[in-house]
Amino acid sequence: MKPVLDFGVLGPLRAVVDGVTVHIGPRKHRILLASLLLRANRPVHLDELVDRLWPTAEIPRCARSTVQTYVMRLRHELGPAGCRIRTGPEAYSIELGADQLDLDRFVRHTEQAGRARRSGALSEARAHLGSALAQWRGAPLADVPSATLARFEVPHLIERRCRATEQRIELDLVLGSPDDLVSELHTLIAEHPLHERFRALLMRAYCRAGRHAEALAAYHAAARLLADELGVEPGQELRLRYARLLAGQG
Repeated sequence: MKPVLDFGVLGPLRAVVDGVTVHIGPRKHRILLASLLLRANRPVHLDELVDRLWPTAEIPRCARSTVQTYVMRLRHELGPAGCRIRTGPEAYSIELGADQLDLDRFVRHTEQAGRARRSGALSEARAHLGSALAQWRGAPLADVPSATLARFEVPHLIERRCRATEQRIELDLVLGSPDDLVSELHTLIAEHPLHERFRALLMRAYCRAGRHAEALAAYHAAARLLADELGVEPGQELRLRYARLLAGQG
């Protein structure tokens, strides 16, 4: 019987085999597993794994053979799931099914949401986005100590989460109560202070709730922050939202 698997990168690294959480102890093993999961069902070249496992100045002479040792030990740690790590020409991969990785579930639900929205099924799209965002358990790869992953992979994952959150909030503005979104948007802005889309959505939520003075204040707060931090003016969406407010269009 095949083991029941559930892996996760949208938060601390997770490996669950037959309902039992597998503790991936050594930091290099966590980096290795995370690297394979981020490219699930695709080969990851040995040189790429070396770059992720060691800073350039610390790459050992026997790096390639050391990676092979790490793979062997990781297979052992994963028990019945270890056979999912496959060896290819100058590369390794992990083979997973459609529902065995949180990132794959997130992508599938966001794609389904897009199709539903294009067809006009807004409630269905909202439900899929809710399911997509439910895959997140915190900061991606929070316990995986790789500077390369932190620099090149984590920001991309965070941006995808932000886009899905924006889309869900946009649907909530159409389908739900705008007052319920104000608190959430303030939390998101505190986490991502330079993310203009969240600030534009906050202005929309205030306007939908009839709180136009607070929408104007939100714009001015955004303008001050962008000027102080980046030396730039608000982007087009914020400026258009502000112009609509001044014109009494909400």
